[in-house]
Amino acid sequence: MISEAVVGRLGKQQKITAFFKTLKSVRPLLGIDPLTGSPQVSFTFADDNQKQSTLKEVLGYLESYPQMVVLAIDEFQQIREYGDVNMEAILRKHIQHLHNVRFIFCGSKKHTMTDMFTNAKKPFYESTAFLYLSKLPIPVYSTFIKEKFALAGKTIDDDSIGFIIEWTKDHTYYTQRLCNEVFSLSGEAIGRKDIVTAIQTILDSERDRFQEIRRLVTRSQWKMLAAIAMEDSVSQITSAAFLSKYKISSGPTALRNIKALIDKELVLATTTENGTWYSVYNVFLSRFLGNSIQHLRP
Repeated sequence: MISEAVVGRLGKQQKITAFFKTLKSVRPLLGIDPLTGSPQVSFTFADDNQKQSTLKEVLGYLESYPQMVVLAIDEFQQIREYGDVNMEAILRKHIQHLHNVRFIFCGSKKHTMTDMFTNAKKPFYESTAFLYLSKLPIPVYSTFIKEKFALAGKTIDDDSIGFIIEWTKDHTYYTQRLCNEVFSLSGEAIGRKDIVTAIQTILDSERDRFQEIRRLVTRSQWKMLAAIAMEDSVSQITSAAFLSKYKISSGPTALRNIKALIDKELVLATTTENGTWYSVYNVFLSRFLGNSIQHLRP
């Protein structure tokens, strides 16, 4: 919540008190984190109107702050999950007249974020500049992983690190998740066997969630998702070779399925100078389908 983040950054009691005086719509409850000693604040809202009024007051306070304020909002696409309230429109209305506040909107769901800022029907259309963060260079990531294991007295060879990065497709979340599992299950010297054990542990723990995804899509969409996973990444989804290989009935069927899977954020579409490439969004699901698809068939 923005107001909680503001309190966390103000630090000094007198600044927090001044901030609270600007809030007319809600009464905050201030406490202290017993572990860090940092101030904590919580709010109880009666309804959505009270939330909107408080948002306006918080942004008004930031606008009047003596220094320029940079407000970074992570996982920004989640504002679309505010029930019946069009939070995109509400937030856009409040921030478009601000001069002292700069915004950084971050999000991990590329498809949704792109739609928010490039769709002419959406409130944030053409309101900001884009910056796509590329994957970390593998040598840099490899050194980082080795150093973190070494700090805990564990050794891991370069081949094992390379296997981890390749299996997780150099995706930060999945790489960190696998490394965490490897760390928990291994001894002082880490090898390929430890990594394979960690992979199986993760896939087993994710099995129920994968089954739930299976129930949320049609049989035809599931077949398309599995086909993309088997290919790892595919561009020509309407080609005769692809349709025949995975027994997909027709090109139009493939196009309908791929659109549905993108909308459900199960497939990521990446456009390059060589065309649009499709891959399964969740790396663990992609690996599960690509290597063990029979376990998910009804």
